[in-house]
Amino acid sequence: MRLTRFIFLIVPLFLAFACVAAIAQQNSEIVGTVTDQSGAAVPDAKLLLTQTETGLVYNGISNGAGGFTFGGLNIGTYSLKVTAKGFQTYTVNGLVLNV
Repeated sequence: MRLTRFIFLIVPLFLAFACVAAIAQQNSEIVGTVTDQSGAAVPDAKLLLTQTETGLVYNGISNGAGGFTFGGLNIGTYSLKVTAKGFQTYTVNGLVLNV
């Protein structure tokens, strides 16, 4: 009898916490293209995306067409640093991401 009461108490609590965790997930993304001053794509550029509020860091590399995607991001303010061989480092601060 005690085990039955325990299960009826724990299962609803578990389901409630699981629902809260599912709601808290955010699915925003930053998509872009790395280009030089003439507009030509820059492949294999290293990208460092930092969420300024939390300090979370995401790494990426541009593809052959200079494109990049950072997915599954939380809302907030970000800083993006781009480095590529033969180019100066480029930094953008204050990128605001909303859902």
